[in-house]
Amino acid sequence: MSKKTVKSGKVQANIQSDFDDSILELVRKAMPEGIEVFEMTLRQIEKEAKNNWIVRQPVKPVRDADGNIKVTKEGKPRIRKQSPSKRSIDKFRINAKITAKNEVEVFLENYSQYAWAIKPSIDSKGERGKELFLVQGLRIANELLVKPMRRNANKVVKKYTDAIMKLQK
Repeated sequence: MSKKTVKSGKVQANIQSDFDDSILELVRKAMPEGIEVFEMTLRQIEKEAKNNWIVRQPVKPVRDADGNIKVTKEGKPRIRKQSPSKRSIDKFRINAKITAKNEVEVFLENYSQYAWAIKPSIDSKGERGKELFLVQGLRIANELLVKPMRRNANKVVKKYTDAIMKLQK
């Protein structure tokens, strides 16, 4: 299983399988506000990632070495068929686990085997042919999942600790 840790300075919030689901349920019942903070943030990141995730299109223009679309003798653009998409856009999940150090980890993952290898090209498009504005050559899993989770880590940990402090009062 893969994992993601949310950290802020010395504070670390971590959440995992059937056993871990029961642990997560216990944590949910004990502190629903804290888990809500994690899930709400991760659902927002998931929504943004799905909006900008690359999906293989049925046809793709053929380009020359300079990146220009090649044309036939009739002046029509040359295209080539591609194999169907494996739908990695549908393989996101929010998961939780308990680590060996008894830390709770909450993370968002795309569990397709090749998700980390996907890189945008000049012809990359999103769901239903939507134009995307991603930098070519960068891994989309890093840009759409890892970096947003790192940017939001401090806010999430602060909200989580605020929820813990409210329970202690």
